[in-house]
Amino acid sequence: PGLDRFAWFLLVLYVTTFTTESLGLCLGAVSPNTDVALGLSPLVLIIFLLFSGFYINSESIPPWMVWIEYISFIPYAYENLVVNEFRGATITCSDDQLVSLGVGAAAPGDVGATPSGTFGATPAAAAAGAAAATNGTLDELRICPLTKGDDVINRFSMTEDDFALNFIVLVVMIAIYRLLAYLALRFCYRGGRVVSLGQNELPDGVRAPAIAGAAAGAATDGGGGGAAAKGKKKTA
Repeated sequence: PGLDRFAWFLLVLYVTTFTTESLGLCLGAVSPNTDVALGLSPLVLIIFLLFSGFYINSESIPPWMVWIEYISFIPYAYENLVVNEFRGATITCSDDQLVSLGVGAAAPGDVGATPSGTFGATPAAAAAGAAAATNGTLDELRICPLTKGDDVINRFSMTEDDFALNFIVLVVMIAIYRLLAYLALRFCYRGGRVVSLGQNELPDGVRAPAIAGAAAGAATDGGGGGAAAKGKKKTA
């Protein structure tokens, strides 16, 4: 990959980080206290992560749960990272990475991605293997299951046509999360109430931003453990 691929990689990471911080800010702003914010942020991130396209292929998600994939920011970022990494790439395999297709002869061109996203012999290769078995010429065929980066992209049910659209979606999510955080801070915390925050008593004007900042830090850490640990040290 050239310098342009590295630049795109950094841009995806930067936009994704900013989106995560915006989500954490939003969750913190709508949370009644720090404990709820630190508990809610990892829960939302884990759900989003499960439907990111890494653990579950998009085609394998039950229809009644597809909406989670669309509201999660991770699939858009992950697709851009995969496309940026594998687009136009050539993949080679070592001997221990070769996969056996069994007996029979098949031309290398007859092996590749099938429409379902799996890999193996195409119908032409299967027919050649059956003919070889009938004729008694049983030669084991061992191939590299992935020879092109585009095969990897197709296997994850992704497309490079959405590269620019994914960036737009992430930017829109950033704007929405921060707008919701502003609305929560502007209209949900008014009247000068004083609430408990650990061992400190903070007015609403300080409390809400503090909770939002804690949740944003928890979301950026990918689980909130680091932010929670820091909070315990401060209150100890």
